[in-house]
Amino acid sequence: MQLLSLYKMDEKTLAVLIDEHHLIDVIEEQIARNDALLRSRNIRIEVDCDADLAWYFDSELVGGVLNNLVVNCARYCRERLLIRVSEEQGYLCICVADDGQGYPENMLLGPIPQASVSFNSGNTRLGLLFARKVLSLHKSRKGQGYMTIENGGPLGGGVLKLHLP
Repeated sequence: MQLLSLYKMDEKTLAVLIDEHHLIDVIEEQIARNDALLRSRNIRIEVDCDADLAWYFDSELVGGVLNNLVVNCARYCRERLLIRVSEEQGYLCICVADDGQGYPENMLLGPIPQASVSFNSGNTRLGLLFARKVLSLHKSRKGQGYMTIENGGPLGGGVLKLHLP
């Protein structure tokens, strides 16, 4: 899905369907989608999201980004994931934190660094590119969507935040 969506984004043929969605529904859908993976690795997920919180976004695209984040966090965390949703300065902030070792230093410095692709390890950085492009498609008078990456989050590991206007 990601590769096809990236192609369609570049060709400007991707339909972006912005509508109002309850965040908890999108998050729970992605957790359910990855239930077998999470249980096989004994990973506990905590969700901190007001059940009534709704926002305007493309649920398929943002759901795809969240799915990728859950899968990658399951790969690198020890045993815990936290998905926290809040409103910050007029933007919706979806924070995905884990208890792993955190992100490598070169990923914290801004743009996605140029690096070799390793299909054996699964490290293609396609997920980060997909996330940035999906977020950039979400625009309003406030600005456009973006993401931040940091370490030392609430569970001690990496934190990736999606910001939607």
